[in-house]
Amino acid sequence: MGNICEKGRIMYTDKEDWLIDYYSRYKNFYISGHDSFSKRIGLSNKESEYLHFIGNKKGIYAYILSIGLDFDRDLEDVKSKVEKSSLIEKIKDVFGSLHVILYDKEVKEQNDFWVLDSTFINMDSKSLEKYFSNINPMLTRNKGTIKNINASINDNFVCNDCVYKPYCGVCPVCNFADQGNIIADIRNTTRCKIFMKQFDWVFKEKFIN
Repeated sequence: MGNICEKGRIMYTDKEDWLIDYYSRYKNFYISGHDSFSKRIGLSNKESEYLHFIGNKKGIYAYILSIGLDFDRDLEDVKSKVEKSSLIEKIKDVFGSLHVILYDKEVKEQNDFWVLDSTFINMDSKSLEKYFSNINPMLTRNKGTIKNINASINDNFVCNDCVYKPYCGVCPVCNFADQGNIIADIRNTTRCKIFMKQFDWVFKEKFIN
């Protein structure tokens, strides 16, 4: 799995998350943030691509693919490649809709965006807010309760009460594979069950006994 090697009876990897690497490279999963995701879109590793969703407890209101790049150097090239990407269409088929936003990762104060509609449209911050308001008013209403949520953050799940939370994380790809939804019943996912057993063994065998 990835760079996993065998040393006696110990299996190890130099990846931060070998499971993510395994699903991406060998199970053909599309995992945002992984270098394989860039290649499948047709981009290089210079760009930063992440899949997000906006929602609250009532539901998910929009899926967004944000792509950070150097506007001065790569804007036209990235726009062309994204417009031709078959992966973007596949993601749209899964989620029903997908909003692609390009931003300049070299700039601290963001006020210049390119949004893919039928073609790319240039927008400032106010235009971007109006764009999402037209899609669904809930996206820009009650800003204190509706936030950009990363599905891999474990503050939004039952993990908040788990003693192992500081050592763990949520994988939306594994959630989708297990239960068909990136917002899963975490305790019943295969990944959580494996990690819980591993943490139990480490802490009980190495630190308690």
